[in-house]
Amino acid sequence: PLVTAIEIVSIWILSFILAIPEAIGFVMVPFEYKGAQHRTCMLNATSKFMEFYQDVKDWWLFGFYFCMPLVCTAIFYTLMTCEMLNRRNGSLRIALSEHLKQRREVAKTVFCLVVIFALCWFPLHLSRILKKTVY
Repeated sequence: PLVTAIEIVSIWILSFILAIPEAIGFVMVPFEYKGAQHRTCMLNATSKFMEFYQDVKDWWLFGFYFCMPLVCTAIFYTLMTCEMLNRRNGSLRIALSEHLKQRREVAKTVFCLVVIFALCWFPLHLSRILKKTVY
């Protein structure tokens, strides 16, 4: 439990650190539209670092928030599959068959969730990167 608590706290601390540029860089920017004054919250690069951040933000989001979770999930999914295949060969195979079926169902569910994650988020990341590079 202590190791799990440390991992959870570390994830939250890392999340707060990664959110700092967003919290600092976004400001309320006034603009006029159809004769009326409006304000919107947007990234307004006022320093060299924020200009750099604005330039690399889409690549950062794609790499760190899309590719990295997919790669980590693929690695752990492969390890889990290898573990299940290794457990199949043994004297307790009959006794563990129901347990293995349940584990396979969980593995299928995790795989489906990963595919859904990729299918849902890839178009957004692709469009943002294409907007930065092509348009």
